[in-house]
This record gives sequence, structure tokens and C-alpha cells, in this order.
Amino acid sequence: MRLPLRAFGASDPLRNPDFALSNGNTDDPLPLTSHARSRHRYLSDLQALHDFVQLHPTRLKELIRQSFHLRSPETANATSMQMPPLMRNSNALPLTLSTWQYDLLMSWVDAIVQTPVTSPLGRSAIVARRADERLDEILADMGTAVPGGQP
Repeated sequence: MRLPLRAFGASDPLRNPDFALSNGNTDDPLPLTSHARSRHRYLSDLQALHDFVQLHPTRLKELIRQSFHLRSPETANATSMQMPPLMRNSNALPLTLSTWQYDLLMSWVDAIVQTPVTSPLGRSAIVARRADERLDEILADMGTAVPGGQP
């Protein structure tokens, strides 16, 4: 894999080919930053993210870095734009989600891809149940479990 010359430039393999990155101007000096904020704001809505996964079932797996995973030829000095991009952990390698966060997100993606489109509420229930189960696990590990699973 060849590393990109410019973040989300034409040679970045993770770049969305449908999005043309413009040059900065007085009104929008950082077009990539503006675009990223807009996309993240939109996709922070669970229904919007759900719809995105339905339209692009493999995109999150391409974009989000697995826990402690480096793509060849990434190093501490050269990275791809896999999320979270441009952030480093304590060993100077690209930052990642924790294993449980990554697994929870990907199981949610798999549930969306495998569940028929006619049942969007069913998918939301899967996510809510898994989130509640994970919260219960964390609280139990901390010794602060609350009866009934509700804090």
C-alpha cells in the first residue's frame, strides 16, 4: 500500500471518490476540516449512521482502525487516514478504539447488514441491549453494579 501524499487527496486509498476536496479560501480556509465536522455531526445521529451503514455496508470496516492495528507500510512517522486519523497513542503509533469498543461497533454494523430493512426498530433494540450489557459488565468490574442494570 502506498501512503497518500495529501490527506484525503486523490492517492489516499480511503478517500471517498464522490467528494472533491476544494482548495481553501477566505470563507473556508480548511475545507477538509469543514467537511469532516459536517460528516461527523451528521453521522453522530444514530438513525443517520444506521442509514449510512445500510447504503455502504463495508465502509465503517474500511474506515475504522482495528485495535492496535497498523496497515502496511504504516509506522510512527507515516500513517493512513484510518480512523481515528492524525492522533497518536503513548507509543507514538496511530490511536485506536479499545478492543471492546471496536467489537461492539462492528457487531452493530453486522446486525444492521444482516437484519432486513423492514425492521429498523429491531436493530435499535439490538444496539440498546448490547450497550446495556456492556454497561453492566463495566459496572460489575468496577464493583458498582446497580440492581436492574440501571444507574
